[in-house]
Amino acid sequence: MWRVPGVKCRVSSVKCRVSCGKGLVGYNWGMWVRRLRFWRWTAIVLFGSILLIVLLVGSGWLDPQPAGSLRWQKELPAQAIGARSSEVMWLDEVTVADYSVRVRAVHQSGERDIIYGLVLGREGDYLVAAVSPLGYVGLWQGDQMILPLQPWPHVHHGSEPNEIWMDVESGQVTVRINREVLWVGDVDVAGGVGVMSESWGETAVIQFESIQLFGP
Repeated sequence: MWRVPGVKCRVSSVKCRVSCGKGLVGYNWGMWVRRLRFWRWTAIVLFGSILLIVLLVGSGWLDPQPAGSLRWQKELPAQAIGARSSEVMWLDEVTVADYSVRVRAVHQSGERDIIYGLVLGREGDYLVAAVSPLGYVGLWQGDQMILPLQPWPHVHHGSEPNEIWMDVESGQVTVRINREVLWVGDVDVAGGVGVMSESWGETAVIQFESIQLFGP
């Protein structure tokens, strides 16, 4: 005998399935409707969240921001690096305590066994963040090697531009390569800002497309 709550049914199991089936199906259908509504709203919320993140990333809203507003911007002409030589070019003095410097540079032609980068500090004791078209990155100050030249996945290869970014805030320096944090530490970089290049092989051509200083 089958007994269904709320339904008067005292017949054989076969008859009960026939006469009382409507009530059972209705009960199960209501449960599935609630589940479908839950998963539908869950999918809508998930899709909306993903879409919002994509829009924010695409607009650059989630990118790191420089310290202050743009103070000056420079663009240097393409310059040749002599075979097995190095050069540091000082651009300007920095007179504020907290600031950001961004350099965008590209290897145009010639020797690829080279490095180019951003320099902060003073002659003989400056901090260098440099990259190579071969995918290497290095960081040093004076004679102290902070990060020996090593492969890093965020360095662009060949003739694809690389961006080197340094933030200086309360004596702490944050170094980013192509918007990815490479290193954070306390170093003295009082002085000026410049760019550097060095070749361990033949002549190469580098262009520093954009150099920007931000500050209060």
